[in-house]
Amino acid sequence: MYKLLIIDDEPVILRGMTKILDWSALGCEEILLAGGIKEAREQVLLKKPALCICDVRLGEDKGYDLIRSLRGLGFSPHFIMISGYSDFEYAREALRAGALDYLVKPIETDKLRDVVEKIVREKIGDVFVGAKPESQLDPVLSVHLCELSPLIAKIIMIVYEEYSRDLNLKILADRFRMNSTYLGQLFLQETRTRFSDYLTAFRMNKARQLIETTDDKMAVIIKQAGYKNTGYFYTQFYQHFGFSPGKLRS
Repeated sequence: MYKLLIIDDEPVILRGMTKILDWSALGCEEILLAGGIKEAREQVLLKKPALCICDVRLGEDKGYDLIRSLRGLGFSPHFIMISGYSDFEYAREALRAGALDYLVKPIETDKLRDVVEKIVREKIGDVFVGAKPESQLDPVLSVHLCELSPLIAKIIMIVYEEYSRDLNLKILADRFRMNSTYLGQLFLQETRTRFSDYLTAFRMNKARQLIETTDDKMAVIIKQAGYKNTGYFYTQFYQHFGFSPGKLRS
């Protein structure tokens, strides 16, 4: 059994696609709908559909760009692209992005059924999963990254690499082309920790590690930990550990 996501900016098409085939007979347990790329991306991240049927043009956006952005996040559901445009360029871009097939509107029921049956038979059996991040224990959450969803694991791995730079939820959301509030809710829901609290804890652990294992000056350590304001760093450090950086070093 799998979940199906239908993506089209025309409500009539969305409703019609839910009835064009007997989806339950094809192993579908739930049909999800999205009217645009942003909504589709959120559905994939939250619901993890194994199969997506997507219009190649969604307003000013292109459906094949959705495939690329999802793969960048570690998600690779199987895609069938549809369009009223028979221009080969659209088909070529869709296939280059990773779509398994391309159908031209009006959709022929038999053709769609054949394509879906083939994908279900040959691809769905591998079960849709995201990218597999390295299996390491996160020092803040005390869980292995492979136990987290691909999106949250990817966010955490970005923190590992960029904690010393300017980093916040809005910067991450812009990178993933997501709403920052929604991304923050996903992070909190899965980790039970706000992203800002996670980032602070990670930076504090790094700072403590540097204080204990190096002879670097505090100004250098503060910068490496991602802080520009020395006073704020000292306040955060004391609140986090209950003692000052100076006491730790002494």
